[in-house]
Amino acid sequence: MKNQKVLLIALVVIVGLFAVGIVKDQVMKVAVTVGISKASGAPVRIGGLSVGVIRPSLRIKDFKMYQPKGYPKGIMLDIPTISVDCNLWAFFKKKIHVPLIELDLKEAVFIRDERGLSVDSLKVAKKEAPEAKKAKSAKPMAMQIDVLKLNLGRVILKEITAEGEPSLQIHDINIKEKTYKNITSMQQLVGLLMIESMKPAAIKGAGIYSAVSFAGVAFLPAAAVGIFTGKDTVADTFPVSFNRAYRKSLDVLGQMGEIKSEDKEAATITAVVNGATVILKIEQKTRSEARITISARKFLLSKIQIAGTVLHKLTEALR
Repeated sequence: MKNQKVLLIALVVIVGLFAVGIVKDQVMKVAVTVGISKASGAPVRIGGLSVGVIRPSLRIKDFKMYQPKGYPKGIMLDIPTISVDCNLWAFFKKKIHVPLIELDLKEAVFIRDERGLSVDSLKVAKKEAPEAKKAKSAKPMAMQIDVLKLNLGRVILKEITAEGEPSLQIHDINIKEKTYKNITSMQQLVGLLMIESMKPAAIKGAGIYSAVSFAGVAFLPAAAVGIFTGKDTVADTFPVSFNRAYRKSLDVLGQMGEIKSEDKEAATITAVVNGATVILKIEQKTRSEARITISARKFLLSKIQIAGTVLHKLTEALR
């Protein structure tokens, strides 16, 4: 009887701690979502968030920032994982101190139309007048991020004109663990992510560059750099079954061009898109995960932009 009572108390304590953990994570998830949305001026969604207690930390999954109001709906930043180490003692001194952030930015999508770049419509791209600063009653907590480690995958520029389909420029960047130090505001952090995504694709937005410089990010280089060094394939892994990946690949290639052959057993589809021969291969990684690799060639020359455009369309279809 005594053992049963002890077991019951232990069970109640475990369930209670579990419930408190869930509430704590949900509260933190709302706080992070609202905070970044306000700082950026764009809608933000988070798939999951967990708070570490023994080692003070945040783990964020499936972070997505969407295009600002007035632009076509879609994702601007797709970040599968964010890891944040925290200094809890700093909160008692009314300061946010983050020794380390590790951020895996899978894809950034920027839209350009007659108004300019979508990124220039973000709140972080607008300089704040001194009068507006004085008008604020609540002073934000001081922030200090010691080190940011950034992985950057793919960057897409979508050009929209009055006539015809939007044109896409696809840039497979694949930067690993690029390191930045001494970030002191949420504006700097969001602006840095935008600019570092735009730079390798030679995308320039006057608003975001000047505003982030105005905010005091001294480490941003002035010139954009070029990319692409002979790579002729693009690839990505999707959380879908082989059959769904194959069906959607047929749909996308059929819409974009003309399918020349398909072999489901060999997991290969060949099509002609914009005069280039596109070969799409699917590898079944697990029962619920498929990796798709796409190459495009025209007159034996690599057409990486066409392959990237197909992959982008397929990514949208599989979301």
